[in-house]
This record gives sequence, C-alpha cells and structure tokens, in this order.
Amino acid sequence: MAISLFTTPRSGDQELRRQVLERLQGMNRAALIHTTCLLMKSMGYRDIQIVGNTKWRGHSDAGAVDIVATIFRGAVRARTVVQVKALPDRRTVQRRFVDELRGAMPRFTASQAIIFANREFSPIAEVIADFAYGQPVRLIDGSWMARLMIKNGVGVRLKPLTDSCLPESMIDEVFFAQLEGLGQ
Repeated sequence: MAISLFTTPRSGDQELRRQVLERLQGMNRAALIHTTCLLMKSMGYRDIQIVGNTKWRGHSDAGAVDIVATIFRGAVRARTVVQVKALPDRRTVQRRFVDELRGAMPRFTASQAIIFANREFSPIAEVIADFAYGQPVRLIDGSWMARLMIKNGVGVRLKPLTDSCLPESMIDEVFFAQLEGLGQ
C-alpha cells in the first residue's frame, strides 16, 4: 500500500500509523536499531552493518554512527551513516546529534547521513540538518518512520482477504514480539 502525502489518508491508515508509532516509541535502543536495519533493507539499502553500541548508553569505536549502509542509484554508490535515537517520553532529538553525525561522515567516507528517531526533532535540529554547510543530514522522526514501515511492509502484514473488502494492513504482532527481547 503506497502512501501519498498529498491525499487524505483513510481513517484505517491513520489508526495503523498510530499503532506502529506507539510500538516504535515503546522500543528499546537495540530493537529500534534492528527495526531500522530491516526498514533500510526494504528501502533498497545493501551491505547494512551495525557498527555502534546497541545499549542505551556507552561509547563505541564508531562514535556517533550506529549503522553503515550502501545504496545504489543507477551507477552511483552512496555510502550512508545512520544514527538511531530511542528516546523516552516527551524528549526531542537535539542539534548536537545532527552535528555529531555530520562530523562522523568523513571517517566512514559517507556521502549521506540519516537520523532515525522514535520521537520528534527539536526545531533547531531540523534547521541545522538542512543547513548546507557540509552535508545535509536527513531526519526521520517516529511518525515518518511509521509511514515508511507501513509503505515497505515492515512490522505490518495484510489481513486475511474476505469477499467483501479490499486488502488491508494490520500490525504484525509476531514481528514486534520478537523485538521485545533485544537489548535486555
């Protein structure tokens, strides 16, 4: 099911997005990192590697980078560094994370950077991410991530068909149950 941002979503679509977002916001860091890897794979990224620490706190040799991946657009290969933020209630992703990820790009010879978060970004983080000084950093908040998951079939599945209705997506409870044990 493709999502168009220019049409009014059906109420069922909004409810499914709400349910997926709720699951994302309840995930621990390790589960969110693994979900992000699966989402990136469904979006066409290849050679996906978790290089950072999957624990909530702690340092790693990768610094601000959690995932490194490659995407091919025709004959062009783009190495991408990713940071994943699993934040508790009412917290936003701050500017410093955008700066850290942008600063890590040369170490990985990356031409793209993305921050996936289960929450929202602060207004200044959004401004700095688009700032053309250096490379722009793409920000994908929880709401946008939920849309991408639905569009790419990650964490959702089709309801069984009946004679009287069109195919419809629903939460894949098995997918989310398998993620619950990660990082504990």
